[in-house]
Amino acid sequence: MVWMCVMSSVAPAQWKDPKWLAGAEGLGQSDGNIWSAAAYPASLTRRVGSSLGVYGEKRFLTDLLFFDLAYAGKLGELPFLVQAQREGNAFFSGNQVALGAAKSVHERWDIGIRLGYHATMARGYATTGSVAAGLGSLFKCNEQLTIGFQADGINHFFSPESSLGYRVRAGAGYRVSEIFTLTVEGLKEQSDPVAMLVAMHYRFLEQAWARMGYISKHNSFVCSVGFVYKGVETELSSTYHLSLGLSAGLSLMYRFNQDQ
Repeated sequence: MVWMCVMSSVAPAQWKDPKWLAGAEGLGQSDGNIWSAAAYPASLTRRVGSSLGVYGEKRFLTDLLFFDLAYAGKLGELPFLVQAQREGNAFFSGNQVALGAAKSVHERWDIGIRLGYHATMARGYATTGSVAAGLGSLFKCNEQLTIGFQADGINHFFSPESSLGYRVRAGAGYRVSEIFTLTVEGLKEQSDPVAMLVAMHYRFLEQAWARMGYISKHNSFVCSVGFVYKGVETELSSTYHLSLGLSAGLSLMYRFNQDQ
């Protein structure tokens, strides 16, 4: 799934979730998709071939913009993900890069790691940066149910000055049928209360799908419609925040080795 975890400002605390994806098991996801390789790097072991994707979003229809670029592939037998993000406007911006990798330790159990760097820049102020290390795991309970967790910024507990914060998430995905999937996720950031994210994915045609979700932290509703045309997966998405208004996004992804 794909969409946006609405942010009222650029949050430099840790690597932010990717806001784009295409297809039921895309590279990125911020609405609790347990099969998202960027939200849960451990899921990289489940991917076939390589993918390149880009996402752009206009936040609350203001001058606040977000861009995300990612590539997933394999280095020998090691699946990996490279990602770059930028969020901000003419006066303030946050730039992030991250590298993730995964390994299967059992036919039902995968582990993943992530290392990221975040730099915050504001006009008239010095640039600040921080490093965030992450560790996570996925467990496939059966053909329908998958559970997992991901902890980012874990170096904060050992060296607080090296990281501005941490994020811990735990989620589950349930495939009701070949065309209908439910996901749920709990998200804990620093001193914030636990936020819940719930979403549903419905593939109404072989090459088209729709998604709907709710994010409790921001009291926001998300929805999107996507389709595949000539090998390119395109998705139009929107988020409605009860106080800040509407955000609109567009994601594009191309899967190499599609014959696999």
